[in-house]
Amino acid sequence: MKHVIQLPKICGHQIRYHSVFVKMFLLVLIVLSFILGGFSFYLFHMENKNLEKNAEDSRLSLLKTTGTATELTLKNLQQMMKQTLWGKDFTSVMVTSSSRSYDQTSSIIKQLKQIVDDSTYVEKAYLYVPTEDQVYSSDLFCLAANQTPDALFRDAESLLSFAGSRLSEDEDSLILMKSWGRMYLCQHLYPNYLDSIGMLIFRINISSLDLSLLPNGDSISGTCYVFDAEGESVFMKSVPVAVQHAAEQLFANSVSLTEGVLKSDEEWIWFYYRSPESGWIYLYPDKASQFNFMAAPGKILVAALIILFFGILIALQIAFRANKPIRNLMKEIPEKNRSTIQAKNEVDYLTKAYHYTTEQNEQMHQAIRSVTPLVLERLFSDILSGRSPEEEDIQSTLESLESPFPSGARFMVMSMEILSKSGKEITAAEMGIDILQLRDFAEQNLPENYQGYLVQREDPFAALILAFPVAEEEMVIQRQIVEFCRRLDNQKHTTSYEVRMGCGNIYDRLKDIRYSWLEAQKKLNHIRFYGVDEPESGTSLLPYQNHYFEQARQIIRAARDQRLEEARQQLDDITSVMAKQTISGENPGKNCREFLDALLELTEALHVVNVDELLRRQKEQLFIRLDTGEDQAEMIDQVKEFCVQLLELVARRNKTKSSQHVERIREYIHTNYSDSSLSLYMAAEQVGLSPSYLSRLFKQEMGASFVDYISSVRVEKAKELLESSDLMVKDIAYQTGFNSMQNFFRIFKKQTGIAPGEYRSAQEYSK
Repeated sequence: MKHVIQLPKICGHQIRYHSVFVKMFLLVLIVLSFILGGFSFYLFHMENKNLEKNAEDSRLSLLKTTGTATELTLKNLQQMMKQTLWGKDFTSVMVTSSSRSYDQTSSIIKQLKQIVDDSTYVEKAYLYVPTEDQVYSSDLFCLAANQTPDALFRDAESLLSFAGSRLSEDEDSLILMKSWGRMYLCQHLYPNYLDSIGMLIFRINISSLDLSLLPNGDSISGTCYVFDAEGESVFMKSVPVAVQHAAEQLFANSVSLTEGVLKSDEEWIWFYYRSPESGWIYLYPDKASQFNFMAAPGKILVAALIILFFGILIALQIAFRANKPIRNLMKEIPEKNRSTIQAKNEVDYLTKAYHYTTEQNEQMHQAIRSVTPLVLERLFSDILSGRSPEEEDIQSTLESLESPFPSGARFMVMSMEILSKSGKEITAAEMGIDILQLRDFAEQNLPENYQGYLVQREDPFAALILAFPVAEEEMVIQRQIVEFCRRLDNQKHTTSYEVRMGCGNIYDRLKDIRYSWLEAQKKLNHIRFYGVDEPESGTSLLPYQNHYFEQARQIIRAARDQRLEEARQQLDDITSVMAKQTISGENPGKNCREFLDALLELTEALHVVNVDELLRRQKEQLFIRLDTGEDQAEMIDQVKEFCVQLLELVARRNKTKSSQHVERIREYIHTNYSDSSLSLYMAAEQVGLSPSYLSRLFKQEMGASFVDYISSVRVEKAKELLESSDLMVKDIAYQTGFNSMQNFFRIFKKQTGIAPGEYRSAQEYSK
């Protein structure tokens, strides 16, 4: 019977449809029947699998027990053989055979006889001395090898070949030999790289080791087949063809072989176990038909009836409840909005409305994705240039871009200098092409959970901003950065450019990538000057995260804003924590060094002040004391005193700056002359002027160009270091901001008339 449900008018037509409830009920019932039926089938299947797995595990456990027990017995026999061999009478007759006496011979034979009587595994025992070709037997005789009744000694020379299955890879391993239908254990006095001077031989009873090691008539089942590491049968002279074929399959995969089940055909199942001690493989075949388990038909019928009953109940409940939300959704739609979509019924209407909304959302997402790179590039450029917006503005921008970074992501910057292989200055067009290629390279070679954004800076530089997951460990990040740099270096043979890189440190906030960029530039300058094989002493060229960064930044900011009392209070809080670590027996040296590194890096990265020579020497002395760990309490007081001097210097340098732009630029140059990347563009950013206007203003006020003034400041600083220090000329050039030795020599000689070395010699002579 068909039911018609009356609904509100849509587009001037009455919505009617046949019983959705019945249709939904039938659909749900069919789906549930398949689901529950499949689930029941899965349960039966898993039950059969569990039964099969338990049976297989039982066989494997038995096989493993057999192998362990067999090898343990053989090891015990080997130990007994070694102890016997190194007995006084045995070693004497093998080493100094000429001193053999009747009593000695009698003692050896009696000991061999005693071994046979005491052991259930040993049928006969022999001592073979090849130097005399004599055999001492537990059968109470001592004869020449060719006169003994045992067939083993018919070819006595073969005993000296060390051939047979070895119990281990040791040089003096026990050797198992098969001869004339018997199994023998051979233990040489010395390992196989020396000539044998004697060996102890046991003829063993295999059935006493384990009955499963013996053939089970014509059937291959019920027998444990053992193969040594070379693929040879250990206890049987020959094995059936099927067993040999299965063993060959196992040895083909011997690298990953431990234990398991091999199903090579429908008739047989092969259980195998590889001993980790000897490398032997134990193989046990069994009929595959014994592992086929099927559920009873009655059990299946009862399960089907239960499935049908519960399927009907659940389908009725779902259909009843599912129809109600549809009507409620239609009531929520305003009447004026219903004319926008033509539909046959409410389900069709909701479906079309959903697709329409989805399309609109997808278009919006596509628009956001299309502008995301541009917005991020602009945001990154502002932050790297020191025009960083407020933290709230950054978060608002990222949220508008649908949060491109994972929650809690950490950031770092790699500074890249792009150079032409031809040595010529790279053009703007070439730079653009190289940037595109580097972006593709970064996208393909960075780990999937890393995000990388390449931003072009002042030619020929670019900045690669990397975002890491919050859970990524620092050591893992360093390894990934090294691997990325290695790949980039390897592909330089296929490109028209080459790249030099420096890595900044890792920070928790996106706003702090400014510091990472400055650190990366500093490291790049060092690499460009010294080369990658001469890293700066005490400085890692790999990124790391300083956990005192945020506290150090607050202290520097307070000192720069003339809030010295607040800065001292924060410093007291940190040093008091370090003092507590000393009292509790911990060594705070690592934390002290990390805090000092953060404080000094921030003063230089923010261009707040350039640490003078006095403070540099104090810092080096402090670091030496931190490394030695002497007198921790006094060390913390000295760290605090050093930090107070640094904060006072920061406050003094930032207290009364001239309002004139040129004076500010002069102070900026004197503070940052050691930065080889110092440029007119960077100076213009500090005072908010255009580079061209600042250049004209500076030359007008100072009577010299910006570049010439920087060169003169650097030369004066270099002259001071040449006079007052023992630093190498190369180190002085680097510390005063010159980007190459050639440039340093050229400018120094241009301004002084002599080379740096000659200047130092002249100053020393005048003293």
